[in-house]
Amino acid sequence: MRSAPPEPSAPRSLGRRMVWMSLMAAVAGAAVASLGSALTATELLLLQEEGIALRAAARLSEETIEEREETIRELGGHFADDGDDDLSALERMDQLGAIAGSDAILELSLLDELEDVDLPRPRARIDVDGVLLAGAPSLPRPRVGDCIGFERADGHARACAVPFEEGVLVLSMSTLLSDARPEIMGWSVVVGFLVAAVLGWAGSRVLATWGLGPLATLRDRMARIEPGASSAALGDPLEHEELEQVRRGVAELVDRLGEALHDATRFSSRAAHELRTPLTTIAGELELMAEAADAERRTELGHVRAQVTDLMQLVERLLILADPTHVEVGETVDLADVVDAVCERLDPEAAARVTVTCAEDVLVRGDAPLLRALVTNAVENALKFSEGAVRVNVDDVGAPRITVEDSGPGIDASERALVRDHFQRGERARREGLPGHGIGLTLMDHVARVHGGSLRIVAREPGGTRVEVRLPPWRPASVGR
Repeated sequence: MRSAPPEPSAPRSLGRRMVWMSLMAAVAGAAVASLGSALTATELLLLQEEGIALRAAARLSEETIEEREETIRELGGHFADDGDDDLSALERMDQLGAIAGSDAILELSLLDELEDVDLPRPRARIDVDGVLLAGAPSLPRPRVGDCIGFERADGHARACAVPFEEGVLVLSMSTLLSDARPEIMGWSVVVGFLVAAVLGWAGSRVLATWGLGPLATLRDRMARIEPGASSAALGDPLEHEELEQVRRGVAELVDRLGEALHDATRFSSRAAHELRTPLTTIAGELELMAEAADAERRTELGHVRAQVTDLMQLVERLLILADPTHVEVGETVDLADVVDAVCERLDPEAAARVTVTCAEDVLVRGDAPLLRALVTNAVENALKFSEGAVRVNVDDVGAPRITVEDSGPGIDASERALVRDHFQRGERARREGLPGHGIGLTLMDHVARVHGGSLRIVAREPGGTRVEVRLPPWRPASVGR
């Protein structure tokens, strides 16, 4: 007997794969989009900030010039009113020109106007050809009309340059935007990631369900295919090209399997029928020979006839298994009658070991000979593999049920699935050479399934086996199965 195959790993979900792929794509796209948006936003804010600074610098340049001229006029009037009479007009003009060109006047004018600049911590400088005339000497000098960032003692700042007469005026201001730029981008990516994760998860699940809908339709069609059915059971062509290719491939496979199954069924049925006739003839001839033989010869012929009878039973079982697709199960059958008929055919010694308990009117729709074959195999197995009592019970607990219990060694858990296969026998049966062909449980499982029921094999404590067959409840013929 072959060993039990290893437990297969659980298949992965295609829908979950689609959800994760959609989610990762959404999150990655959102992260890139958030980063791009953050970069664009900070660049736009920087441009806006530079525009404000350049306009403020231009106003400061104009107002500083006006302030300086106003200061000069005031000083000129003062000289005119309080001037020394001993100075000539030419000397007074020289003094006024010296005052007008004084860096001190420019410094005072710049500082006075700088107080009115509405920028964070503004500073300014004025120079001509790189020579400082007024203001803060530490400020950098960008190109005229441009702005640059730099570090000041009080933090990050931006400096913008505008024309100032023949020179340049540089205005700087503190800015938090450059310092906050990495944080803005980081938070943008995080927020975008979280929003995309939530929306992407919900959206991808909806999209995956919608996208896999046609595949579920094909799955349902395939699940409805009965053994021996033709490809017509797969229904009409599907509207999606990829799934239609799968449907056509499955349809071709179903047709090929149907042909192979038909050939195998026809062969096994013909072989069983061809064997049954000569075996019946041989059994009859052996019986006639035994009647005319002496005691010793009769015993030998009895052994031969027992072997022929065993072969005839095997043929009958093969005939039942020859058509694994469908049988007519339309007649009303009382399961108590089935069990009674089986027990009546047991020899007296075996019948004495069997205890039967049957509820009344446990009815099913089925094929009585097939159900008798099922119960016969269950009882014979129990008698063969145990030496104690065998209990047969028929009840209707939720559904019609037949149970057969023995007190034998039981079937090992690793062999319970294997012994349902054709010609597979348990280790003990092979080791001890017990009679049988390994198709009894296969036949029982087959008969239960063609009736719409199920076969279950469980171990009993402290020892033994319990075979349980559940069948659909009886319904009126007009309702159908």
